[in-house]
Amino acid sequence: MSGKIFIDPIDGTQFTTRKSAKKHMSERGHKGGIIVEFKDDKKPVAKTTSTNTLPKKGRYKCPICDKKSSSLKGIKDHMRVKGHTGQPILVTKEDAKAKKSIEVIEETVEPAPKLEMAYMKIRQEDGVKIQNELSDGMVLYESPMKDGNILQYSNLTLQMLDDLKFVYEFVEIEMNNADVIACLKVVDSNNDIGIYDRAGLKNYGIKESAKDKIIVDLDENVTQTAGQLIVDMELFNPIILACVGGIWKKTYTPPATQVTTPKPLSKKPVQKQLPKKSNNVQVNVENFDDWDVMQFASEEDYFMGGRFDGANMGTYPRAVNYQPKPVELPKSLEYPVFGVTDRNIVIDRVFKYENYY
Repeated sequence: MSGKIFIDPIDGTQFTTRKSAKKHMSERGHKGGIIVEFKDDKKPVAKTTSTNTLPKKGRYKCPICDKKSSSLKGIKDHMRVKGHTGQPILVTKEDAKAKKSIEVIEETVEPAPKLEMAYMKIRQEDGVKIQNELSDGMVLYESPMKDGNILQYSNLTLQMLDDLKFVYEFVEIEMNNADVIACLKVVDSNNDIGIYDRAGLKNYGIKESAKDKIIVDLDENVTQTAGQLIVDMELFNPIILACVGGIWKKTYTPPATQVTTPKPLSKKPVQKQLPKKSNNVQVNVENFDDWDVMQFASEEDYFMGGRFDGANMGTYPRAVNYQPKPVELPKSLEYPVFGVTDRNIVIDRVFKYENYY
């Protein structure tokens, strides 16, 4: 070892003797223990810029890590120990009151979709193909009349169902009344049931159930509970296809009021006088300039409706008791049922019920 080095702990000034370091610290009012290092083991000392202009008391922070201290000495000790360089930053009252703006990123968490069950009827041979390929939430039942299978699925397994339809090439078939009743018994009896047309992607209501048919209502808010539908449909013939029928569009009937057309006011043309004969000058045809007189004569004949056997009907009034042609009411149309859900009986208005019988 060649010698020792004595270091002021406040500003990092180095001295070769302890006496010189004490004198330096007493002159500047620096406090603390003198740091002694050997020249061979000398470590890099953090040097700070001149702090003579900074007040000793005050709120300071480190320029590197934003560490705060209530005195200049305290922040310098921190910078020396951590090896941070630079000049301590004096924090004013305005800076202390100012709040840092923190950007808040709101993450929108989508709620989990509500589970809704659905049921469709497929052929028995199609049920044999897919019985070992069903995912969780899909169940295969035998239909009440043993003429097919009822496939139970949910809105969470629609993608899997589409894949099965594509791979095994099958589709749902028409349900009979017994199938619809069996599916409704699995649904909550208090659920309001309506009609859903998957061809038009439109919802309808249920007016009533009578004569082996569910009557549609154009107001989708008019529904019946699943329990009431079961009671009504148990009176239906269970073998025949389930049917949804009724009027599927609104009609407008114009009011039957008398329509009268007011008579037009007839205008009397003002005829111009022919020029009077003069004793001195004879009026010849080639000298006659008032040809409007001839035009008025033509208009008078035409205005009275006498020309061309009364072809000009513009001045004649319309019949007083005129009645518009009545609008024909739309016919009742019927469609088979292709499925049942927790909220709807599913139909497809592309397929008419009359095509099956």
